[in-house]
Amino acid sequence: MHVCVIGGGIAGSLLAWRLIQQPGIQVDVFAGTHRDLDATEASGGGVRGYESDPEQRALALTSLMELLDSRVLRDWADYHRTGSAYLQWPNQAVAAAVSEVDSALNGSAELKPAFKLGWHGTPQGAVAIVERLAGYISPASLRRHVLTEVARRATVREGNLTHPHKGYDKVVLATGAWTPELLRRNGYSDDGYQTKAIQYTIYRTGRWLPPVFVDEISGLYGRPSARGLLLGLPTQDWDVAPAHGIPAEGLEEKAAKLAAARFPELRLGPVVARRMGVDCYTSQPGLRLRPVDNRLYTFTGGSGGSVKTALAASQIAARALTSSR
Repeated sequence: MHVCVIGGGIAGSLLAWRLIQQPGIQVDVFAGTHRDLDATEASGGGVRGYESDPEQRALALTSLMELLDSRVLRDWADYHRTGSAYLQWPNQAVAAAVSEVDSALNGSAELKPAFKLGWHGTPQGAVAIVERLAGYISPASLRRHVLTEVARRATVREGNLTHPHKGYDKVVLATGAWTPELLRRNGYSDDGYQTKAIQYTIYRTGRWLPPVFVDEISGLYGRPSARGLLLGLPTQDWDVAPAHGIPAEGLEEKAAKLAAARFPELRLGPVVARRMGVDCYTSQPGLRLRPVDNRLYTFTGGSGGSVKTALAASQIAARALTSSR
């Protein structure tokens, strides 16, 4: 079977890597020409086992377990273990979800009252999911190493493929924010696919830094980095062009103000970098293989390159493609 993967982000590169390990599969990869603008390059790279959605949690857990079990993947991904904290309102399912993560990762996860984090102003009744083995990776580094490995056993081209069906048994659009446009260009509906802008800021800081964190109550997220602290808030800029580079007005200032209120020990210094990106979201969230017709598929629908779930999702997608032959 001859498979073409269009897109060289973390989703497309990992899918191609999984496929070349299957017998009887010939793979061509069109890695595109805009990798400096894609969601993989813009992703903050946080990895953890906990997700509130059961399906996404299973993928995140499986992905993190594979990462931790493989020295090669950890090196390729430049994995940094920092621990993580996820702040949210309690619900009936959260205790069982944390127990699931804790059991799979040998005591890595704990559910505790949010005020025990020591963060300032945590709402009364909020809870925190704390993970010892969580951290962050470089999605761009993982993508680069995986594509190098794929090129040893498959054809990797830098350009784009304009006629997806020509000469292939299966074609996969792992094209992130370019997916709706490519579907329309080839006569397909883009219903259920939406683009959304991503932005964050990296600051130089004082000595104290929080772990990788998500404050679901305020929307604030962040992680330590070699250059300081990455901070961001979700934008509400939907249906934007893939190369959209207009920051949401006031969002950077709001994120910095929220961080200062949550973390009294934090000392934000000068801005080191600002990052913008665009990703493709789907009406049914999550990175998965979606059929368009009997030969064409999409492999998108996450956020920020779907870093937490990409390892497991690519394995499932590769199995689905090879079983369909």
